[in-house]
This record gives sequence, structure tokens and C-alpha cells, in this order.
Amino acid sequence: MKVIASYAHIQNQGMIVRSSLFLCFLLLGNWLVVPAQNNTSGSKTYRDAHAHLWTLNLQAIPQTGLSAVEQAHLKMMTIFLEVFVRDNESVYNEKLSEFNDALSQVKKSKGYIADYAAAEGYLLRAMLKAKFNQNIRAGMDLYSGYRKAKSNYATYPTAPPVIGMWGVMECGIGSLPDQIQTYLGLVGFSGDLELGMELVEKAYRMSKTSGWKHSENILALALVSVKVQLQNDERADLQDFGIDARKSPVMAAIEAKILFDRNESAQAFKLLSETKTEGIPFPYLFYLQGRIGVTLELKEGAEALHTYLRTNEGTSYIKSTHRYLWWHYFLKGDVAKAKKHREYIVSQGASVTAPDQLALHEAQDELNEHLLRARLLFDRGKISECLNHLTSKKAAEVCQNDQEMGSYYYRMGRCLQQLNRNEAAINRYKQAVKHFGNTESFERANSLLQMGRILEEINQCPQAKNAYQEVLKFKNYPFNEGQHQKAKAGIKRCK
Repeated sequence: MKVIASYAHIQNQGMIVRSSLFLCFLLLGNWLVVPAQNNTSGSKTYRDAHAHLWTLNLQAIPQTGLSAVEQAHLKMMTIFLEVFVRDNESVYNEKLSEFNDALSQVKKSKGYIADYAAAEGYLLRAMLKAKFNQNIRAGMDLYSGYRKAKSNYATYPTAPPVIGMWGVMECGIGSLPDQIQTYLGLVGFSGDLELGMELVEKAYRMSKTSGWKHSENILALALVSVKVQLQNDERADLQDFGIDARKSPVMAAIEAKILFDRNESAQAFKLLSETKTEGIPFPYLFYLQGRIGVTLELKEGAEALHTYLRTNEGTSYIKSTHRYLWWHYFLKGDVAKAKKHREYIVSQGASVTAPDQLALHEAQDELNEHLLRARLLFDRGKISECLNHLTSKKAAEVCQNDQEMGSYYYRMGRCLQQLNRNEAAINRYKQAVKHFGNTESFERANSLLQMGRILEEINQCPQAKNAYQEVLKFKNYPFNEGQHQKAKAGIKRCK
């Protein structure tokens, strides 16, 4: 009863359970957690089957030459992938009993594969339940997966996949804000960010030995994600670890997102254009390619977004897709189409994901062409051009209210930071925060987060810590989970 009551309280606090899952599994790419087995554990057929998971070629996974536990483990992963990629709740309802049967088979089996698969099965099912807003049930599965992963770490302390999974759990929970950790602590969760990072790095190093080479890719993915999300290493990517993301739609989505987030939009678009897709349809790639294409002001961007609307089976990213189509037609001067897609943001799709929530929030106001063009220049990596464009007109000439003024100075701060003009960047971020006032928004939080990063880099840790702590005070805006995670990691570094 204590566990159920605690989870009910957690749910009432907002999306805490979903946040925990998000933070734990974003570190593994947010799409796939693929275990790799030691050559002495499991059949060759079983190990080879994992290559088909990466390509989403689920039909090619063999049905013979596998033990009962191997079949059950692969069944859980294929169901998870199909439901997650298709984003269709009816498919989830249809496949859930099969998933449950497979998990039951794994739980009653013995040995390394069974134990690893049981932990993963709970965690994958938790992700699916959270995806379809079954938060309390997701929390219960998360707890079971957490306990099993912890037990596995004690039982198999030299297995890199086990070490990596436990490291990710430590990172995810350890980087949550204190309030959330307090609630999770009531039901037995705990996490240590620094320990988690050490474990992920250790697992990757161990995977490079001959007996574990086939686990190297997934652990490289975990390590890159930790570096990007928590260690403030914006240059880390999969290519550094010898991974050709074009061979896997899953890897391509992850790598493209990393490239886009560091303003390498052209490279991200090229990667997605060259990615091989031979398995089940993955509409999210069209969404991602369209979003990036609109940033580059390419007609192919709008085409990809329309393809996403035609092929997506679920309700996620619909509002966000219409947001980018609104941008596209607004900049093209097509007033009628821009108006239509702005209206669709409100009337179509769900508002569960952060991109959809952001789209809904943005649709309440008119677009500011000067600020939008500055943003697209910045996202394309044209930092000097962006700064010149911004400063070609004074803020008072192009901004209609304090929120737009805040956005103006925020974007200027981002440019100056990229150009290593740190003192000027901090001043612009302070101006942005002043204009935003008490408004809770991503740009306000990121102004403080980036100030913290600059201050940390120049060894002004007390001031950096103060900036990071300010980030944690605001919670009701899209992408707050990721911002809080990064701020919490910054506070840990500034001890």
C-alpha cells in the first residue's frame, strides 16, 4: 500500500514517473535499449538477431534455432519496437498480452540472459505504459525493473551490458531534481550521478575486449548520451565511436538529433537523406527530416512533414509538425496556408510530448519574422549572420512585448556565447531573464542554464551553481525535464 500511495502522490505532482523514464532512457537514445550477450551466453542465432533490431527489419528475425528464453526476449523487444515506432495505442493493446506472456517466460527461466531480459522487459513495458499515460502502472514496472537491474549488477558485476544498464539507472535518477528524488526515495529509488557516469564509461571500456565486442555499439550510444546530456560535451557523437548511423534508422535519428542540437543542420539533413530504411516504417524520421529541412528553408522540409502527417498512426508530434509547417508557409508569404496550420496546432493531435506542448504555447501568439529568421540562421550554424541580422534592428524596433524582448536578447546571448564573447553573452542573458520576468519558458530557463555553463567554464563555480539552482525553480514549461537534468548535473560538477 505504501508503494501505491506514494506513486499516486507522485502522479499528482505532475509527470514525475514519465520524467524518470524519460531521463533514464533518453540516455540510451530514447528509442531502443538493445542488450548484447557474451559469446558464451546465448546462441549465435540469438546474437545475430540483434542486428535486425537496429535496422527495424523485424520480419527477418529468426524463429528457429533459439531457446525458449531467447525467443521470449526477442519477442519483447520486437513488440516494444513495433508499438513505440508506430505510436499506436491500439497496437499496444493488441500486443500487450503477448508481451506479458514473454516476460512471464523470461521470469521463470534461469541464467544471465533470463535475468538481463527480465530487467529490460519491466523497463520496456514501463516505457510503453508511460507513453500511453498509464503512469502509476508505468511506475510499478519501473520499480520492478530498477530492482532487477540492481540485483543483476550484484550478480553479474563483470558483464558490460549489466554495468551499463545500472549506470544509466544511476545517472537518470541521480540527475533528477531533489524534490523528485525525495518522492522516488519513498519507494526505494536512489541514484548517484557521478557513480553512474563512471559505470557507463567502465562498461564501454570493457566492451572493447574481444569477448564483448558485440556490446560496443549500444554502450557507445549510452556513453555519447551521457556526455551530451550530463557532461556538457556538445562535440560527442556516434561517429567518434566508429558507428555509421546511416545503416540504422534508430541510430540515424539519434545522431541527427545530436547534430541538429549543435547547429549542424545541413549535416543532420544529409544523414537522414542517406539513411537506409528496410524494416517497419519509422515515420518519426520524416518528422525529424522535415523539422530540420524547414530550418534550412528547403521545400523538402515541408514535403517530409506532410509525409509524416500521412504516415504517422499516433497522435504525437502532430501539433509540432503543424508548427513547422506554419513557420514554412509564414516565411514563404503564403498567408492562407500559414493560418491553416496555426489553427491545426490547436485542433489536431495530442499535447503530451514537449514539442507538441511548445507548439500549442507558441500558437497563442503571432510569429515575429525578425526573431524567427534569426533562430533559423542560428540553428543552421550561421552564428555571425544571425548576430548581424539581430542587431540590424534594435530590439525596440522589432519587439512588441517583453516576451519578444526576452527572446531577442536570449538569441543574442546564444550567438555571443558561440563566438566565445562570454562576458557580453552573460549580460545579454541577464537582459533576457529580466524581460521574461516570472514567465516560465524554455528560453528563460536556458538563459540561466547557459549562464551557468559559461561561469563554470571560467571557474566561477559559486556563481555558476546559483544560476543552475535558478533553473530548478521553474517547472511548468515544455522540455523542463531535460533542463532540470542538465542543471542538476551542473550543480554536481560545481561542488
